[in-house]
Amino acid sequence: MATDTQSHATNILRRKQVEARTGLSRTTIYDRINPKSPRYDSTFPKPISLGPGAVGWVESELNSWIESRIVASREMTPLQVSQDKRVAIAPAATGFTASEVKA
Repeated sequence: MATDTQSHATNILRRKQVEARTGLSRTTIYDRINPKSPRYDSTFPKPISLGPGAVGWVESELNSWIESRIVASREMTPLQVSQDKRVAIAPAATGFTASEVKA
């Protein structure tokens, strides 16, 4: 019989599993967590230490991040043609604004 602790177990994913789930490369994953990188994403889950030279990601945190990316991508408005200009528009809640896209 499973105890309460076992039924609420936290799964830890290693880097290769994170790559497989997100479709991101090793370099991109580490860029997403590096504040000095131009590809830094403060919403990307931070790894946890598993010991010397070993890290992992909490599965539930990674799943939440993936869900947030799905929601964000579905909220974005496709490119619109306006007065012969292509304009990218995204909801203000995500921090994006309308901007001209150079062809």
